[in-house]
Amino acid sequence: MEKYRGGSIYPSKSRAIYLFLVSLLSNIIVTFCILFAGCCVIFSILYETSPIEGPSMQPTLNATGNTDQAYVRKGASYTYGDIIVLKMDNIWIIKRVIALPGDEISMYAGHDKYVHVFRNGEELEEPYILSKEDMVNCMNSFQQLSSITEQKSNISYDSNNHMIYTVPQGHVFVLGDNRANSLDCSENGAYSMRDVRGKVEYVTPKNESYIAFIYKTFFTFGLAK
Repeated sequence: MEKYRGGSIYPSKSRAIYLFLVSLLSNIIVTFCILFAGCCVIFSILYETSPIEGPSMQPTLNATGNTDQAYVRKGASYTYGDIIVLKMDNIWIIKRVIALPGDEISMYAGHDKYVHVFRNGEELEEPYILSKEDMVNCMNSFQQLSSITEQKSNISYDSNNHMIYTVPQGHVFVLGDNRANSLDCSENGAYSMRDVRGKVEYVTPKNESYIAFIYKTFFTFGLAK
């Protein structure tokens, strides 16, 4: 019988290390791809994208005039100060939550002589609005709610004759941060919560791709907002 005259049937130590590293790298790449794909699927289920156009939420959103893009958490709960997307007359608008069902809203001059929003008698601190001077126009629009037949049942007055708007059950009161250039509840009264699409949780430049956003959010631990 002919005897085997070759070398060892086992690879050399250096080649064994090489094969191990190749296998490890391949597994890491496959795992990353699976994880990334899973994140994309989960994110697409939880979130929708919505362009932010126009000046109504400046300076918070769309500050430069270029269109931003909002990632909206569908069906997410929201509270005071959150930014939400909702439908008004078959168009989607983006505004800030000021009051919830049962809250009483007023607008009049506060301690600094500027017009402020008051919720349940407490003056709101609103560092996000574009200009305090713009609140005069907002207040004037707000006071016109008393002339809208559908809103009269929500209107009352305090001892100082300040108009009070009570947010109806199942409704939310929202305003734009740019009070001089925003179509919102100051003109139309509260909107139905059934028309709320979701809460804005992330904002990115319009030209940032979905894949780039997913990677930045989940794999570099950097939130977009």
